[in-house]
Amino acid sequence: MYDLFLRMTREEILSPKPISLSKTKINEYKSFMNNALIQLAFNDRSTWKYFDETIFKTIDDLRLFAKFRLAKTLLSSFIPKDSLDKNILDLLDRFIELYVNIYSSFTVKYEEKFIIMVKNDTCIDNILYRKGDILMLDEKDVIKYYLLGVLDFIKEPYILEKLHDQGERKQ
Repeated sequence: MYDLFLRMTREEILSPKPISLSKTKINEYKSFMNNALIQLAFNDRSTWKYFDETIFKTIDDLRLFAKFRLAKTLLSSFIPKDSLDKNILDLLDRFIELYVNIYSSFTVKYEEKFIIMVKNDTCIDNILYRKGDILMLDEKDVIKYYLLGVLDFIKEPYILEKLHDQGERKQ
């Protein structure tokens, strides 16, 4: 039985910081699974059920690893620079800011739609918007385009002033 993701979960648990996810390990796993799939064609049907179980266990192991890794990364705020999943881990901060912006009531809304600013030229619903354009979007679209990095929330003026003041105090 191939247990790469269980071993990686153990390694993640024992490490003080999130481990670096190795492309070599993942490629080794993919190669193993591809070879197993090829060999499966030459085996009788009774061995297929064992392979099916391996698939389900692997998916469960990978889900456990991902949940633990994401939680650990969120709590430590450390992202390994050379990790294969760096792009995924980089999105975690955007998810947190998304929560703050959507649920804090510090952003400008009108009739349950968010008033947002386009950060760079983008196409939304087949309409081209330019950097600096202001538009209203529902929560579902705001989530999608915020995570893509093409829009930003407009804050209530008082909140914006306080955030600016806090930034000056930190400097």
